[in-house]
Amino acid sequence: MYHGGDGAGYPPHQPFHWLDVSWESAPPSKRWSISRGINLEKVWQANEKKPLPIMFDNVEHTMQPIENNVKYFTRLVGNQVRFTVLPCYPSWTEVPEDQQVLVTSIIESYFDLQDDQSLDEYREACTAVDRVATDRYRDYKLKAHNHLKPHKSSRPYSKLSVKDW
Repeated sequence: MYHGGDGAGYPPHQPFHWLDVSWESAPPSKRWSISRGINLEKVWQANEKKPLPIMFDNVEHTMQPIENNVKYFTRLVGNQVRFTVLPCYPSWTEVPEDQQVLVTSIIESYFDLQDDQSLDEYREACTAVDRVATDRYRDYKLKAHNHLKPHKSSRPYSKLSVKDW
């Protein structure tokens, strides 16, 4: 016998696959991605393309960036380390001097490391840049290692020779 509904004159229920599933085509949620420094560019241009002020913790001698522009500073250092230095060196201290100077010079174009300081304070600021670069280089290598380890790649980057890898 055919069941024509629930007996109250309502039509029968439709099978599940006939339901409207337009919710499946919603755009994916925003995910984290590699920073391109767009916000830094906006802040830098709003400052008339003058180097932004940055301060370092001299009191406790941690030489970590503090106060304003910290997130822009650490992102810029991380981006420059990723884009200008190959991951074939065991640590930041073994990266050739010319590549370290290139990273520092780019950072100096965006941030005022001297800021009317003495030569010793400028050297301390450069030491702080090296500390942040060391952390970013280590993080970069660890992420690359964790990404490539399951793939067992023998030559992951086109810029690297097998000897350097």
